[in-house]
Amino acid sequence: IPESRSRRMLRRLFAEVPLPEEGALLDVGCGNGELLRTFSEMVPRWSLVGTELDDRHRSTVESIEGVSALHTRSPDQIPGEFELITMVHVLEHVPEPRGFLHSLSSKLTQDGVIVAQVPNYGQNPFDLLVADHCTHFTLATLEALMRGAGYEVLRVANDWIPKELTIVARRSGSPTLDPVWPRNDDSSAHVTRSLDWLNSVMSSARHVAKNGRFGLFGTASPATWLSSELQDLVAFFVDEDPNRSGGTHEGHPIYRPDRAPSGSRVFMVLPHALAESIRRRLSIRGVEFLLPPQFPA
Repeated sequence: IPESRSRRMLRRLFAEVPLPEEGALLDVGCGNGELLRTFSEMVPRWSLVGTELDDRHRSTVESIEGVSALHTRSPDQIPGEFELITMVHVLEHVPEPRGFLHSLSSKLTQDGVIVAQVPNYGQNPFDLLVADHCTHFTLATLEALMRGAGYEVLRVANDWIPKELTIVARRSGSPTLDPVWPRNDDSSAHVTRSLDWLNSVMSSARHVAKNGRFGLFGTASPATWLSSELQDLVAFFVDEDPNRSGGTHEGHPIYRPDRAPSGSRVFMVLPHALAESIRRRLSIRGVEFLLPPQFPA
């Protein structure tokens, strides 16, 4: 059974950062409680708290062993202090992340640790298409942001989870609230290369879509974007998620890979390496799975 993203992240955290056997965890933007549930299984003696924008998952989250409450208020208004604060796919949605991070420092104990994980558009340029991502980070800018918000950075990595950046920090004794942005950061050039690559993806897909029955692999934002660009050239979608297959997306049917129409061509709207690994795993007679262009080095 593949290891879950939450378990992989926590396993790396526990291996690299000493944490007490007992403590309190605040998971900001906890969703349906996946990380809280995994943490509870791995470290059962901790007290757990989650926050979200609404309470639609309240019963699910509060049923997790060790969870005391799900809050829908601002994280800095939650009572108590925490030995660990986690944020997975939160910072990129925050309009002013430095102030947000600084407000969280008051919720950490003296030796408390904060862990944030954000998308790595350098490994997945499709992230640039997500409309509600206010900021796109590199390792250098993520570290500068955390230092500027008043933290001492303990670890910053791009290999804990594929296509993700992870940073671990604790409160600094002398917060500056003044990020010093890296002088040699090539973010602008990388964004330009990423946008050029997205255009090449669109051109490649448009070229092959004109020859026979054509579909797109996936129903997330990348495939939705490409479908809107190709319009009537797309006849269907393919998705491995059993909760998606059998339905419709953008007015077209969604098939499981093994139910894709015979003789069709399916363009994989994914980073090249991921698309290649999935194509190797799939072997379906009569269906051609097409890879996107490689991202330039």
